[in-house]
Amino acid sequence: MILKGIVEETFGGRTLFRGYATLKSLAMISTPAQYQRDIDTNRIDEIKSFFSEGTFRFFPELIFGLEFPDDDALKHIKDVPGGKKPLSNGLKITKGKFRFNNVYGANPKTKSMSIDFPKDERPLSRIDGNHRLKAVDEILQLSEGTPEALALQQEIGNMVVPFSMLLQTKSDEAKKYETAFYFLINSKSVPLTSNDNLKAILDGKCFSPNEQERLIGPFAETIEDLVSCLEQYNSIKKIFENRKYEFLLDLFQLQFAMLPSKEQVLDALAYANHQYYANKKLACCDINILLVLLYYRITDEKLCDKFIMWVIENSISTLKEVAPSNIIAIFDKTNKKGPYKVFVAMPYVSFKRVNEFNKLFKEVLQEVSANEKVEVELIPIMRFRGAAQRIDQRLIKCIKECDLFIADLTGGNENVLFEVGLAEGNNKPMILLRAENDTISKVPFEIYAQYAKDKKIPFDMNQLQWVPYSVTGDYNDIKSIVRNNLPEILRQKYGEIK
Repeated sequence: MILKGIVEETFGGRTLFRGYATLKSLAMISTPAQYQRDIDTNRIDEIKSFFSEGTFRFFPELIFGLEFPDDDALKHIKDVPGGKKPLSNGLKITKGKFRFNNVYGANPKTKSMSIDFPKDERPLSRIDGNHRLKAVDEILQLSEGTPEALALQQEIGNMVVPFSMLLQTKSDEAKKYETAFYFLINSKSVPLTSNDNLKAILDGKCFSPNEQERLIGPFAETIEDLVSCLEQYNSIKKIFENRKYEFLLDLFQLQFAMLPSKEQVLDALAYANHQYYANKKLACCDINILLVLLYYRITDEKLCDKFIMWVIENSISTLKEVAPSNIIAIFDKTNKKGPYKVFVAMPYVSFKRVNEFNKLFKEVLQEVSANEKVEVELIPIMRFRGAAQRIDQRLIKCIKECDLFIADLTGGNENVLFEVGLAEGNNKPMILLRAENDTISKVPFEIYAQYAKDKKIPFDMNQLQWVPYSVTGDYNDIKSIVRNNLPEILRQKYGEIK
């Protein structure tokens, strides 16, 4: 395979060979360098689609490194007027007689040259353009023998593109220069922002709606219509002030089952604007939290309310620069649809009373599960299996992991009050019970009456809202309280039960 082009000494001594070749040729004689970043499969798919589109296909030249094993190869390129030079690795350099004339006082040394590469060898290292060439590799390796696949291989493989090649003598120093060039290309340049690019395409008069759609997507026209509406949302506009086009594009590129309409987006923006005004904890969230809030408002209003609560309760506002798709994945994973686990805190009066409570709560939770079509299950009360553990640590773990917390405050038991405080500190939705006329002589536990004599609930705990149950009909009363309150908690806290 022969590549033809021109060679020149640039940037104070670096020898560059530049020319044009087919993508197939460049892919076949090159491999990724060690310093390349890991391949992003999503980006590869996007590039393959870009190659296939057929409109506005363009990208900067591909940049390679080539190290000669012979010490005199570069000397031959720089000094000898013309002729051929075979190298020890099978490469052949042929210099042409063409040179540029002196132009405007400059004295270029640019010469024409060709390099003949041995068959099945890949001596070029990819400095810039590895993802593009990886996409070409995959297209050329398509196994389907369909006419469409073969046509795509031919079209993409024979596409002519510009290339640039850094020529060096093989050494550790050469590897260092390649690595440095890769770093400079990928970190030092300041490209036009996505927002500026989008604005130029959508605001300008050059592109027809069909062309805008091919470049940006089926939502191009909607983005253009929405941009002028963003100024009215005072509470959130500072978040996307200088990146309106990019902000809207990011929103539309989220995984909607069906693309939202302009009206849906405006409704979501108005809702978000109100929420950011009402909840100061949202004000410090970055743009990605706002994007996800809008996403859930458009796809599921109930889920949107839960998302806001999740952000506020878990200090999600501290997360910065986490991609919206990752936030959605984390929230969806934590936002389970069941089973919901219920922890019950009660004073240990007797083994019999614990058995009664286990039986009572299993029954009522089964009723709620069946009636409301949602799975709710009891963390067995004081029933632990397996290796011996510290009881306090086991209880703390269960409370932190439960979804609903129920406690019987009767008698002001210290352990129960500690567990209530722990549940409240972990933002667990609670149902608090207490025997009516909670005096030791009237509570339905004979043993406990002796143990808890003169016990009172502390003032600060006594301010918590609790539901009284009858001393005489406690079993059915407690079941009724749970049956009436638990579905409402599932509705308010978790968005379950329509």
